[in-house]
Amino acid sequence: MKKLYVFLFAIILFTCHRSYLYAQTSNQNQVVQDLVRSIATHIDVESTRVNTSTKPSEAGVGIEIIADDPSYTHDVKIETSVNGLKVSYRNNKPIELTAPVRDLWSITVIPGTNRILPTYGCSTQSPDFNNSQGVYYWEDKDGDGYFVDNIILVCGAPPSGFIKEEDLKGVDCDDTVYHTEQPDPYYYFDEDGDGYPGSWGTFCERPPGGKQYNELKSGVLDCNDNDPTVWQRTTSFIDIDGDGYTNGTVFLCSQGELPEGFTNQSYGEDCDDENPNIFRELELYIDNDGDGYTDGRITMCIGTSIPMGYQLTSLGIDCDDEDPNITRLCCIPIQDLQVREPLFVEGCSIEDLAPSTGFSLSIETQTSISIDSFLQHLELFDRTICGLKSVAYQDWLISNNAGRIRVDRTFYLEEESYLSNYTEEIYIEDNTAPIPNQEELPELFLDCADQFIQPPTANDACDGEITGTRNTEIEYDDPNDFTITWTFMDLFGNQSTQQQHVKVTNTDPPVPYVPTLPEIIAECSFQITEVPKAIDSCGGEINATTDNDQEYFEEGTYTITWTFTDGNGLQTTQEQNVTLIKLDPIPSLPELEVIVTQCSVTDIQAPTATGGCNGEIITGIRDESIIYSEQGEYIIIWTFDDGNGNMTTQEQMVVVEDTEAPIA
Repeated sequence: MKKLYVFLFAIILFTCHRSYLYAQTSNQNQVVQDLVRSIATHIDVESTRVNTSTKPSEAGVGIEIIADDPSYTHDVKIETSVNGLKVSYRNNKPIELTAPVRDLWSITVIPGTNRILPTYGCSTQSPDFNNSQGVYYWEDKDGDGYFVDNIILVCGAPPSGFIKEEDLKGVDCDDTVYHTEQPDPYYYFDEDGDGYPGSWGTFCERPPGGKQYNELKSGVLDCNDNDPTVWQRTTSFIDIDGDGYTNGTVFLCSQGELPEGFTNQSYGEDCDDENPNIFRELELYIDNDGDGYTDGRITMCIGTSIPMGYQLTSLGIDCDDEDPNITRLCCIPIQDLQVREPLFVEGCSIEDLAPSTGFSLSIETQTSISIDSFLQHLELFDRTICGLKSVAYQDWLISNNAGRIRVDRTFYLEEESYLSNYTEEIYIEDNTAPIPNQEELPELFLDCADQFIQPPTANDACDGEITGTRNTEIEYDDPNDFTITWTFMDLFGNQSTQQQHVKVTNTDPPVPYVPTLPEIIAECSFQITEVPKAIDSCGGEINATTDNDQEYFEEGTYTITWTFTDGNGLQTTQEQNVTLIKLDPIPSLPELEVIVTQCSVTDIQAPTATGGCNGEIITGIRDESIIYSEQGEYIIIWTFDDGNGNMTTQEQMVVVEDTEAPIA
């Protein structure tokens, strides 16, 4: 057991030491960087390929050495100095490899010492690989199963002189000699010199102040090693009055004898540890006149006997506890039972009625008691004498109207000869308004387009969750501040209100009904008579305005810029093209007739046309005078001009011939 204790202590010490190493990560990285440079300058690069890098590992920071030559033996001396810490290590160890397998050599720098702990990390390519995390081995040179503080981490088979954790027996005082039959001796420490040790441990040599077992009075640990007058720890009962009945326990450190007011055994709990004559607590009946009939109960702390005026048992209720001759007048006269006035109970349903609600009764002492008291007294009565056997009640649901439930509670009293009953009206009412689930509603920030507001809720004792309703359906079509009053009303008409502040803002400009306005193509002239429209989240429908001309008479293409402006100055613009075309005059006749005349022509009636834009009658004009005196065919070109630059021409043939004979 002693070896196991030391072994566990050593493991805990090593674990804590390794935890401290992780706290020095930044220093270790610097150390390894120096170590890497040192290794690179001492390895024969012609026969060995070296790749060094800092890597975290279970044992510290790793340096990777890749050896192409499986029989390579490295002789490396590493010297560095970090923060005043000098580290030196020399290693002559062959690397048993089959080329080109890699082995990972990890170096752990132990802070505060001049030691480097070499370990072997884990490579899945190693021929003896069996654990990716590695296995710890403890150094045991003499092979006795007891270890020293040199611990390494390897992947495969351990080097000679190391054993696994499960093979450990304890800490070795001398690892050069096989002495499994010589365990480390125990040494005890007695700080106050009273012969009782306060602590102990195993050591290879006697430590300062250490004593062996035969040098002590006892091996029992001292409960206070700073006071030579006490050493024994005991559990004691508190007994201040010394009557053997106690009041709790304490732990004491003493010389073996308990001080006054304490004992090592107890007869039971003491209800008054200041008085040795009383110690037990009982519930007694009050009987002042000593007739066996009692007037109530009381809890008392007493001794071995019952005080005068009290009894352990009772024959019944005493109506006059000062007169021992009056014992039976407390029997309840059934005929004097009186029903109380209607009872009103706060609740939701008949299940909310408590059994304690009931009737009252009047006895000769004119004492009114509840049903609970009545039932309690009934248990105390001598039922044979009083003639009352039992009492019970039943509830009847009479009506269930909004806000009020009526229940008739009927009480049944069984006497020796008959059964009587009395009925009381009970009304269950819900008078509690719903309670909002949020103590204060958050302020809402809405856009005019956002008309939906999530109603808050409240919890009602009878109806559960209730959704609030607004005081009015407000349309938030104008940026402003509003206050909503939410009302929560249950089925019984109980209501509570809660207010919520709403801030309406307008951040969106008007949106045109038509995303792209169509091009307008007009003839002759154009005048704006209709304007496009847009919808605004706050202002509703908005008509467009423009700074462009309202009328157009000249042929061409024009661009009108429409502007939609809401009441908050937010604008949207749209462009619309207008193309104006002119119409030429239209001849009245699609084709003019051919005029055939004899000998010559001096005058021809001009044809007409209708103006394409104004509808006026236009008389055609010719480009030359009509005087044709020679026989032949002539073409007259008629021109119709409306005076606005729109012209149409039409040709007419004239034939001059001489087909008539001379007149004699």
